[in-house]
Amino acid sequence: MIRLIPATRAIVFAAGLVVATTSLAAAEEADTAAAPAEAAPARKFMATIYAGPSLGYAYQDDQSNFAWSVQILARPIENLGLQVEYINLGNDHHPGEKGNYDGVYFGVAPMLPVADRFDIFAQVGLAIGDQGDDVAAGAGALYRIPFEFLETNNVDLDLRLDYKYLNWADGDHMVTLGFLLGFHK
Repeated sequence: MIRLIPATRAIVFAAGLVVATTSLAAAEEADTAAAPAEAAPARKFMATIYAGPSLGYAYQDDQSNFAWSVQILARPIENLGLQVEYINLGNDHHPGEKGNYDGVYFGVAPMLPVADRFDIFAQVGLAIGDQGDDVAAGAGALYRIPFEFLETNNVDLDLRLDYKYLNWADGDHMVTLGFLLGFHK
């Protein structure tokens, strides 16, 4: 029962972020509908599937390590992403353990578009790995790099800065920077 309390808090937090981002998006649409059409039209959102690697830093058991991940992000609507990610936090430093400290993360990411090419997001989900399975949460940012050639061919190139807290063992942290290739119609 005690292990469920952090998961419940994370889910309630994520649900609140989804409601908040949806409310902000609806308010923004209402404001833009009332505004005169003087500015250049913003790019219309398209459902996108992203994939790509990330490299960074992991902190586990009072030691730091090189971390990396490979992630798939499906973004069916503008304010929500669904993630599957292989995460590797480097060598296992826990007593009696050897090898890589890795696992798989499944989660949701409520997203808030801040500017034309810049989104921030929260994330919450389940991390399954060598140390068991438990809740994971975090936050990050996406920046779509403006390559006209890619955009005319329905491909996006995004930079992704990502922080995750994994509730394994004593709590592990991971910060990564990577890129995602996004494909849409």
